[in-house]
Amino acid sequence: MLIYPVTLTPDDNGTFLVGFPDIPEANSVGDDEQEALLNAEDALEAALGIYFEEKRKIPLPSKPQTDQRTITLPAPVTATVLLMNEMLE
Repeated sequence: MLIYPVTLTPDDNGTFLVGFPDIPEANSVGDDEQEALLNAEDALEAALGIYFEEKRKIPLPSKPQTDQRTITLPAPVTATVLLMNEMLE
């Protein structure tokens, strides 16, 4: 399965901003870290949908830094990402 590193940045209004270094189109927010991570998974899958629609190669995940949070794609989504990238090669 593909495991993407996530950045969680506290915002000045008490929320957490979510980003993915490997998928810049995937961004979200949450009231706390737990909600931010739940929203991160949705944001990642939505961003991957953009890549699928535009028939663009999907960047594979980089190695997470020590103690960095991650999002693991479900097996069917991982398979789709890998298949799409192979088809675009």
